[in-house]
Amino acid sequence: MLVTDNLSVVYRGQTVGALNRLSLTVDGSVCILGPSGAGKTTLLRALVGLVELSHGRIQVDHVDITQHPLQARHLMAYVPQDNDLPRESTLVEYLRELAVLDGYPAHAIRRAVVEVLRQVHLSQVAEHRLRWLSGGMKRRALLAGALLRNSPWLLLDEPTIGLDPQEQASVRSLMRRLSAQRHVVAASQFVDDAGAVPERVIIMNAGQIVADTTWEQLSTVAQQHIYSASPSALPRSNNLWAPQAGSNEIKLFGSVLNGPPLDASPEDGYLWLIHQHEDLNP
Repeated sequence: MLVTDNLSVVYRGQTVGALNRLSLTVDGSVCILGPSGAGKTTLLRALVGLVELSHGRIQVDHVDITQHPLQARHLMAYVPQDNDLPRESTLVEYLRELAVLDGYPAHAIRRAVVEVLRQVHLSQVAEHRLRWLSGGMKRRALLAGALLRNSPWLLLDEPTIGLDPQEQASVRSLMRRLSAQRHVVAASQFVDDAGAVPERVIIMNAGQIVADTTWEQLSTVAQQHIYSASPSALPRSNNLWAPQAGSNEIKLFGSVLNGPPLDASPEDGYLWLIHQHEDLNP
């Protein structure tokens, strides 16, 4: 179980906290959604001890990360959002080095590397230099390195950022499989990433939790709050709006429906929740 208790992080020179008294309990896989600057990356970095806490505490499987940082670190594998890899190394060289650093005995390294390459579908490029891999392959290479740690918790920061649609689909498929094997905590600004970890979706904004829901429930949040309208309605409305796929009309969000109601999608629910939070916290 992962627990944050009244967690705050204020960066040096800042007056507004990146995290503000955030309390959260996670006992399975979860996707943390929020716009850029919501505090998602800060939360993940705090969980693995890369950010100094201004207030509060974090426990991972009953281990306090401040009191027992090394023990806590072994419980988590972290994939940052940047594809920071040794460019001139081959993929297999990179993974072998990580296995050595993680304390694998020499006789077990080859089998472990072969297995994680199989899991992320990169066996065919094992001897390729990392600089030649596509963005999606680099993300999966980082995932392979994290899987070598064999930790119960797998933390993924923006797992599909910068990828083309095909690569995004591949990484999401991998996330879906991994969430059945480990506790996956994915932080993303892309709503579709939550579909890969549908059991629990947490919405963050301005360092706070806006909503705690599921992928299925996210679709219902904006129901009865979204309707079709002409783009000409925009100058007369301060409401949240979004394009309407396959139509010249737009989607307008509001507490009162002033047009034909529309079926809401998970993205609509996400937008509505963020909009409501910003209205209440201008």
